[in-house]
Order: sequence, then C-alpha cells, then structure tokens
Amino acid sequence: MATSSKVLRNPIDGLVYFVPDMLYTILYFFPAVRATLTQFL
Repeated sequence: MATSSKVLRNPIDGLVYFVPDMLYTILYFFPAVRATLTQFL
C-alpha cells in the first residue's frame, strides 16, 4: 500500500517542483529570445 501511494504521489511532487522551475526558466530566457527574434525579423 505504501509503495502504491508513493507512486501516485511522486509525479505530483515532480510536477510541483518542475512547473515553477520551467516557468522561471522561460521568464528568465524570454527577453534574450525575444531580442534575438526581433534582430532576425
């Protein structure tokens, strides 16, 4: 029982840590990406 509940709870914990990290990365790199895109366009 403990292993099944851990397996069910593990992806949720991973998402809780992964989604904010991905958002911070996008917000951090977005100005540089937008600047390079505006240079090429």
